[in-house]
Amino acid sequence: MKIIKNIRPHVLLAPGLVLLLMFPAKAFAQCESPGDAATEAGKVTVSQAAAVEAMTKALKEAYEADVNTAKEDLLASLETMDKTIIGKLDWWWEQLYPALQEMAKQLNAGFIDQSRQRESNEDASNVSVATRQEQRMELEAKKLYQPTNQACQFDTTARYLGRSANVSKAVTTGYTLDFNKIGNGDKDSPAAGGPETLQKARWEVYQSKFCDSKSNNGAAGCSTSAAMANMDVLPSKTIFAKETIDMTDADTRDAVSQLLFNITGYETPDLIPEKALKSSIGLQQRQENREYIAQMDAGSGLAAAVVADRVPGAEATEIQAIRRKMGLSVTYASPTPSNREIRQAIIEQLWDPNYYLELFDSPATLTQKELYLKAYSLVMLYDIIAKQERISTVYAIETANMLDQQDHSRHGAPSSAPFK
Repeated sequence: MKIIKNIRPHVLLAPGLVLLLMFPAKAFAQCESPGDAATEAGKVTVSQAAAVEAMTKALKEAYEADVNTAKEDLLASLETMDKTIIGKLDWWWEQLYPALQEMAKQLNAGFIDQSRQRESNEDASNVSVATRQEQRMELEAKKLYQPTNQACQFDTTARYLGRSANVSKAVTTGYTLDFNKIGNGDKDSPAAGGPETLQKARWEVYQSKFCDSKSNNGAAGCSTSAAMANMDVLPSKTIFAKETIDMTDADTRDAVSQLLFNITGYETPDLIPEKALKSSIGLQQRQENREYIAQMDAGSGLAAAVVADRVPGAEATEIQAIRRKMGLSVTYASPTPSNREIRQAIIEQLWDPNYYLELFDSPATLTQKELYLKAYSLVMLYDIIAKQERISTVYAIETANMLDQQDHSRHGAPSSAPFK
């Protein structure tokens, strides 16, 4: 920028003023002639006025010249300064504008990233809440359903209980079918020739396996008692002595079969000759025989169900180990437990002190044990109802026979209803 010089008007003097100052007006003495003095004074005044005017003009021109010069210098300096400032501003803006763009990009990216981080924090918070909730639920589930020794025992027994129940149903059906064949006098049954052939077959089995030489005052039909004497007439020993009957032994199977005959009083009707079968009497007798077979099927099925409940089931050494743990010997704890023995094992678990000890050590399993007991109670209730249905059927048959014996309008003699 151009520096403006200071202007000093008192230094710049017009030439006339300089001459006036260099040559002052002539002074007159008081004794000189006033007229001459006045004339001279007038001349001097005129000359001075002209000098003053000239000087004023010169000063004005000099001032105007200096002012114009200073003005021009000032305008030039201002223009130069303006160009310099604008140039600097342009340069600054050229530098600032990209920086502002980058800053705007960074700010925009920062806002977006801030939203992302906020959402990420929210997601992390939701995940954390869900994880804590899941962990709490897992903890509660572990407390509620944590495995225990007693729970494992309940699970073990439950697995075999259903299989044994199916075996018991099948054995009950099998016994009733065998009795039905005997009652019908099937040609492949011991009663193919009538009551005499059945009685003969039963007598042979009695003599060889169940005869007690001391019975009937020593005239029991055998000289020496058999190894399984009286097993065909002792339900307490043959059926109820053990929870599982050893049906793999042929003598035991015969003892159970003969015992069912003795308990039910099963009698085989006489065979009807083929010639008389189509007569009215033969047809009536045939119907009466079938009524009797139906009644005996219900009675024998009730007794057979008790036996079937104690026949061996699937191999379950775990049940045997559980019972032996309670102090039973191998003789009374079968490796192939029956449905009755599995239920007994469940009951024996309640005699185990550890069962009640775990109620205090892990009280969270109370609900679990309660659920198991309710399930087993439901199973037992179902079995009780099934047995009650059989008992009710037998009572209904017995009642009908009692009424039939009093009313002879249906049959000619009470012996036509031999159910006992």
